[in-house]
Amino acid sequence: MSEMAQSQLRIPDDEIDFSDDLIYFYAGKRFTGVSYDDVPGYGLSEITYLDGLQEGPARDWYASGQLKSEANFHRNVRHGVSREWAESGELQKEDLYEFGVHVRSHVFGDCGEVTVAFELSDESPNFALLKQMREQAKS
Repeated sequence: MSEMAQSQLRIPDDEIDFSDDLIYFYAGKRFTGVSYDDVPGYGLSEITYLDGLQEGPARDWYASGQLKSEANFHRNVRHGVSREWAESGELQKEDLYEFGVHVRSHVFGDCGEVTVAFELSDESPNFALLKQMREQAKS
């Protein structure tokens, strides 16, 4: 584990406050670190923050300790791959987001085959929005 990860602030979720515009605070300051919630019989959840915004992974585990889901965030919106697993460990769903726009999705059957697939169409209004956000990110 990196030195930064070892020294990262971990705070119970119920101690994190947030504003109307979803800026997250701890002790009156924009929060950087990980908030967590560990509910007996349900499992652990963690959300990573940087300067008051969700940034990086958000994860949930089953009570058994098996990873249940993982989503990645950039500046409070999903960005990157999100996955969901069955408690037995099989991948059930995988989504790709860019700047909060849902780009692609695969739902997997019991044998690992894709049973449902989605891909953002070039014709979608969200595609035009995504194209604009990609251009802004370059500058």
